[in-house]
Amino acid sequence: VKCGNCGEVTEKESYVMLGEVVPIPKSRGQANLVQKLIECV
Repeated sequence: VKCGNCGEVTEKESYVMLGEVVPIPKSRGQANLVQKLIECV
């Protein structure tokens, strides 16, 4: 997964459920996956 903030690519596995939608922080949009890197917090 590539970080949209800093561009770093992580090797951590992620699972996405297409039926699960979560709000994007500081945005009016929604996504199927929202993740934060420890380095970007």
